[in-house]
Amino acid sequence: MKKLTRFFAVIATLFCTSTAFSANTVNISGVDYAIDTIIPKHTVGPGTSYAFYHLPKKPLTIHVLEVDLSNQYVQVEACNGGQKSVATETTTNMYKRNDSPGHDMIAAHNGSFFHTSTTDATGVGMSRMGLICNGELIQNPIGGWPMFVLTHDRVPYFEEVNFSSSITSSNGASNRMHTCNTHFLELDAVDDNGERMMMFTREYGTKTNNASGGTKVILVPNEGDFTTTPNMTVKCTVESIFDNTGASEIPVGKAVLYGTGVNETFLKGLTVGEECTVNIATIVTSNPSINNIKEGLGSSTTDYLLRDGEVLICGNPDIAPRTFMGISQDRKTLYSVAVDGRWEGSAGVTLDDEGYILKML
Repeated sequence: MKKLTRFFAVIATLFCTSTAFSANTVNISGVDYAIDTIIPKHTVGPGTSYAFYHLPKKPLTIHVLEVDLSNQYVQVEACNGGQKSVATETTTNMYKRNDSPGHDMIAAHNGSFFHTSTTDATGVGMSRMGLICNGELIQNPIGGWPMFVLTHDRVPYFEEVNFSSSITSSNGASNRMHTCNTHFLELDAVDDNGERMMMFTREYGTKTNNASGGTKVILVPNEGDFTTTPNMTVKCTVESIFDNTGASEIPVGKAVLYGTGVNETFLKGLTVGEECTVNIATIVTSNPSINNIKEGLGSSTTDYLLRDGEVLICGNPDIAPRTFMGISQDRKTLYSVAVDGRWEGSAGVTLDDEGYILKML
């Protein structure tokens, strides 16, 4: 899988400070490596600093961005590649597209992984891990995968986030809604038989996926446009019910439900003009009280690299260029780290290596 061009944005001016690493060496898997500071840590915007290091013996080049989340003049934002679910876009293009007066970009980095084939009608560019942008649920998180979460009051977490959603008919019958703006559940057995209930909004694109069979329903919210937030309950009215023949238009301000198997049976049981209720819940597993999620980005691994200051050994031997993130113990500083790879000056790192680098920072 390739890296998905998601990014985190911050807002800008220029100043200067000191080094990021607290020592002249970094210990990675029991070996001390000398640190050559190529670009010392310096301020690149309000509450934001950058540094660039080289470990000649490893060899590695490491880019480090630190963001002071207590500084109200800097924002951290997730962004959807191509502004829709099935799309690819370079990080550079996303940076330029989001750079504007009053929203001055400082830095951008890769996020999670995307699908590189059309297997299961996923489409090239579809995120595998979930995405929340500015309080809107763009794509559902995948239960069991850690997710970077930033609340509206600027508190960061790395936690597993479960998507628990349903649609309830006027007679009280309820049916699970498996996905929002995606149609692939990597860790869910429901994919073994292909029986799913999917919801599509304009955040997915102008049309649904091109799968065949099943039934679709168009829902109109009783008030305003249909936008998905991490935790919401919305009253809707069934506008139309029809057999699915492939990709269909997603009307502006409305939602399309697509069901197969038992989920198709549920949709066929609805009637045009009937009122129903859509309930969406994105639940932080370890702390369900965290319900004010502003930004969210799914990770590309089920493993944590560092927790409570201790490196967690993942045992994954793959060496690659990688982007990873961490937070300080007081949850006030966000670390974004990019390690170059696959060239003579920087071989890349394993998941275990990432944990040691974060610990040193």
